[in-house]
Formats: sequence, structure tokens, C-alpha cells
Amino acid sequence: MALKLGKHYHEVVYENPSVSDTYLGRNGTGKCFGVNVQTLTDKVMLSAVNSKGGTGSCLIDVPKKHVRELCIALQVDVLKEAMSRLPIEMIPLFVGDDGDLKAISLELLANPKKED
Repeated sequence: MALKLGKHYHEVVYENPSVSDTYLGRNGTGKCFGVNVQTLTDKVMLSAVNSKGGTGSCLIDVPKKHVRELCIALQVDVLKEAMSRLPIEMIPLFVGDDGDLKAISLELLANPKKED
């Protein structure tokens, strides 16, 4: 995977896209070669990178106030799979704002508690 940094956007480009890497846009299904990320004042826009290096005709707008939750949700899904194959009870997730290492257990992933 490669990360391309532009002035107004970033792209995550897949090294070896598979047949199952697709997106669904207004013109049907296309082969997805990566993800384009554009950051605006109040939102982040995600779109597929097509075979010509452009963006596909699909778009997801994520309000900036929800980007952190989206990133955590993506990390949790990946960690659930990884943790299910590892013989350990806990695995680090991130370093918190206070500088402490935050860890998450399989039980916490299965039964998340809502913060007040």
C-alpha cells in the first residue's frame, strides 16, 4: 500500500488490487485501486480511486466531528480479527491524549460501554 500526499487530498493506493476490490457508483461497479481522502473545513470526503487514477463516481461525506469515531471503528474491526488469532488477552489500541497507552480486550470489543 502506498500513501500519496497532495496539496488538497491524500490517497491510499493499493499495491495489488484484487478482483474483489470494487466500488459501486452511479455508473455501476468499478475496480477500486485505492481511497481518495479530501479534507474540507467541516468534513472529510472519501471516494474510490479508479483504474485511470481518478476518483470513481461515489462519495462518502464524514463530518469532522465523527472522523475519530470512524477511525476507531475501523481499527476495532481489524483488531477483532487479529486478536481472534493471537494467544494474548490484551492488545494496545492507541496512545491516549494523556500519553498513557490504552489497551482493549476482546470482552470490551464484544461489549462496548457507552461513555456518559
